[in-house]
Amino acid sequence: MDCSYYFQLNISHIYSIRFFIYIYTMIILDFSLSKKEILNTVSNFNSNWSKDILLFLNEWWNDSDFITAKTSGSTGVPKTIILEKTKVINSARLTGSFFDFQEGNNSLLCMSPKYIAGKLMIVRAIVWKMNLICIEPDSNPLKSIPADTHIDFAAMVPLQVQNSISEINSDRVSKLIIGGGAIDNYLLKEIINLDTEIYSTYGMTETITHIALKKLNGDNPDNSFKALDNVVFSHDNRNCLVIHAKSVSDDDVITNDIIELIDSKAFNWLGRFDNVINSGGLKIFPEKIETILSKVISYPFFISSIKDEKLGEKVVLFIEGDNYKIDLDYLKEILPKYHSPKEVYFLNNFLRTDTGKVKRGETMDLIIIPKIQ
Repeated sequence: MDCSYYFQLNISHIYSIRFFIYIYTMIILDFSLSKKEILNTVSNFNSNWSKDILLFLNEWWNDSDFITAKTSGSTGVPKTIILEKTKVINSARLTGSFFDFQEGNNSLLCMSPKYIAGKLMIVRAIVWKMNLICIEPDSNPLKSIPADTHIDFAAMVPLQVQNSISEINSDRVSKLIIGGGAIDNYLLKEIINLDTEIYSTYGMTETITHIALKKLNGDNPDNSFKALDNVVFSHDNRNCLVIHAKSVSDDDVITNDIIELIDSKAFNWLGRFDNVINSGGLKIFPEKIETILSKVISYPFFISSIKDEKLGEKVVLFIEGDNYKIDLDYLKEILPKYHSPKEVYFLNNFLRTDTGKVKRGETMDLIIIPKIQ
């Protein structure tokens, strides 16, 4: 094997995407292996993560004009979506243009290549001819990367950022995007003081990752999500976001995200339509309550509702872990009127998707509660 074709860091399980491309070329392109033979060859890799990278490369360079991607399942049953490769490339170009990718930049893949966020990190590296450092998904991905290895662009979920916060600086990572979950106030306060450029992303599998970004720190942080080039926003009669982005989707994408529309290029996210609580005729956004409570609750939790004879629905708080002491009277003081939880439920473990998002409905099913349908 010609080692000059790729670089491999001197750490176990860390590779460049060029390494995987080389292997792919050797076993698939040159020898035209059958699917069964490909799977047999891939089985020699020592982790599902490395196998998944190689399998995605096979899908990317096969004769089909499409790839498949799974949704996370955080808001319903996971489903498989078919995406045009030309539109996947368009998405990679949109991101690269915004962040000014250059050939030879180092980017970091530390998420599963089974899902759209991981797939797009690979495609961006291919489209922009960047070095993609591939590390098996971990809650603290930077701990295994040499201090003298600079990352120009990385993507992480909030938990990875939280656990890596002491190692994130401009000497190690120039630009970082965060997706896959809400950024609470504790994390936001730590992010604000970092000199790495950090952005929150808005997007989904249907839009081939993010179509809007919100800068979280620096001299001019954003107050709202801003559209990428060739993306326009509107809303439907539910005040849910509608995305017009022909470069990544032929059809308008109608979401279940309730928003405050600033203009056709910017919006503020308020919450999920399917999470809205109707309590005594008042519409309550659980995400709004969670943002406030994240200042005083430092362990995993979420807000939902259960049936109530008088109110129709009442606000309840779900906490992961043992019986913590929760002062409901204090929560009533810091929350808007009628928004405070009426009951608290403790569960040993929340159910989560493969990407770490809490499955609210299925978690509530762990205790016998008559949920509002």
